[in-house]
Amino acid sequence: MRLSLVVIALFLLSFYSFGKVKYVNSPSLGTVVDASVSDCSDGGQLLVPLISWGGDEATILANGGVITKKDSIFGKKKLSLKLAREDVFANQVKNYMSCKSPFLRGTLGMLNMASEVTEKDPRTKMVVVYQLTWSQGGDALVVKKGIKKPKDLKGKTVALQAYGPHVDYLAKVLSNSGLKMSDIKIKWVKDLTGTEHTPMEAFYEKGIDAALVIIPDALTLTNGGGAEGSVKGARVLMSTKTAGKVISDVYAVRSDFYNKNKDTVFKFVDGLITGQEQLKTMYANEKSDSAKFVANAKLFGKILMDSENAIEDVKGMYLDAKFVGYHGNIRFFTNKNEPRNFTKLNKEIQKSFTKLGLISSNKRIAKATWDYNNFRKGLASLPVPKNQKFNVAKVAQVISSMKENDTLDKASLYTKEIRFAPKQKNFKLGAYKHYFNELVDLVSTNSGAILTVEGHSDPTGYLKKVKQNTDYKVLRRFKRSATNLSIERANSVKQSFLKYAKSKGIDIDSSQITIIGYGISKPAYARHCSFNTVSNTFEESANKSDYPCPPKSAPEWKSNRRVEFRIIPVETESDVFIAL
Repeated sequence: MRLSLVVIALFLLSFYSFGKVKYVNSPSLGTVVDASVSDCSDGGQLLVPLISWGGDEATILANGGVITKKDSIFGKKKLSLKLAREDVFANQVKNYMSCKSPFLRGTLGMLNMASEVTEKDPRTKMVVVYQLTWSQGGDALVVKKGIKKPKDLKGKTVALQAYGPHVDYLAKVLSNSGLKMSDIKIKWVKDLTGTEHTPMEAFYEKGIDAALVIIPDALTLTNGGGAEGSVKGARVLMSTKTAGKVISDVYAVRSDFYNKNKDTVFKFVDGLITGQEQLKTMYANEKSDSAKFVANAKLFGKILMDSENAIEDVKGMYLDAKFVGYHGNIRFFTNKNEPRNFTKLNKEIQKSFTKLGLISSNKRIAKATWDYNNFRKGLASLPVPKNQKFNVAKVAQVISSMKENDTLDKASLYTKEIRFAPKQKNFKLGAYKHYFNELVDLVSTNSGAILTVEGHSDPTGYLKKVKQNTDYKVLRRFKRSATNLSIERANSVKQSFLKYAKSKGIDIDSSQITIIGYGISKPAYARHCSFNTVSNTFEESANKSDYPCPPKSAPEWKSNRRVEFRIIPVETESDVFIAL
């Protein structure tokens, strides 16, 4: 549950009323934050900001509390830190510019909005030093009745927190559907949750079609339409459990501080890596070492949520965060072929932010140039974690059920297709490079979804056999042969896609991809016919269990020779995920 109340000094923003919710303008952050720059002094205790997010539990654990304990991970590295939760991002930026703290803590999208302020002075240029987590379920896009896919948002009005963690999330959801931010209307609100000026409160109003909210608010809004606080017909279109590689939480440090204190920053990052590993162990041993777990959970609750009793909330925050760790940081910062790496995310974010007026131009945000082999003696020799996270058998059951009930199209978020030649079985990489590039981006972004590869066959040959009054046993074999061919084609495309990804150094989870062979049963033109034995002709029918109709034109004929790709969210099917 993303509880980071990333609020700007909104008394500087003009706003207007629409019902009880006050909507705000969202100009460039550089126009509303006037932060003077001060040099960083050497030595002394360092102020390190936190936000109310599960990823920050590792930082607290590494520090032993608000003030560094001598026997903590950071203490053993001779660091002296004071942790301070600062959910008002404008205050973080002000502290950063004055060097009250040399660190910024936020999502990569938030840091890009701050670039309008930070990148004006060479001393305060950001150096992003560490990725903590991806959001893997804490954030959601809630929609009202009639919006079935992201592309249906075109022309609709969406409530969104100004300068918050969801701006780049919405931009990515739209771009995957071929839409731009200008294709929708945005109503900006000042808060993320907990007040009457939030996306959740805006969603109750008649003119709002969708909202980006945290999961607790999403569950309230979509609880059947009859429960208190719910909206009839509302549903979660998708969350970051599906789009698991969009919202990236990071730490950045001032350029002048980084250049003078690389050893200190190195120790900080090294401690965060160790802290994450110990946090994972702590949760794994929750029952066997309950006293230790409860003590730390109370500490997290007190610092992140102002309550030692918020243990269940703390656990929920942890589960909503996917810690990337040592190997994940290497991929994010150094692997040029990683589809969701630091450089590509920045370009993606800045492209949408410039069009929204949140930044005036693209900025080059720096990253740390670590030799990652120097982190944690012996850590580099540890095996890279396996990528597989889906229960293949359970996935097959879910997809099979959708196929039998003809709900795959309704369930899919995004669809793509490629065409092929008659009798074609193999798919060479060069000819389908463009399609595979799009698929790599879709699959990598939606790391919590299933990619179905669906093969189809041309029904013309089968229908000729029907007209020739061919024996039903022969027809059955002919139909089975067409189905087998469609499965073979779909599998060939899958293998070619995986081979292409591997050739680019991209690790695609094969358990995320499932094969379906439709044969001749689902013509692209979606018309079905009954066969009139008297006139020896096919006549259109409303019954989908009848024959596919013969194609009426050459384009229709060619359209049936295709492989379709669908991104299917399975986040409500908890047993399809392999337990961590």
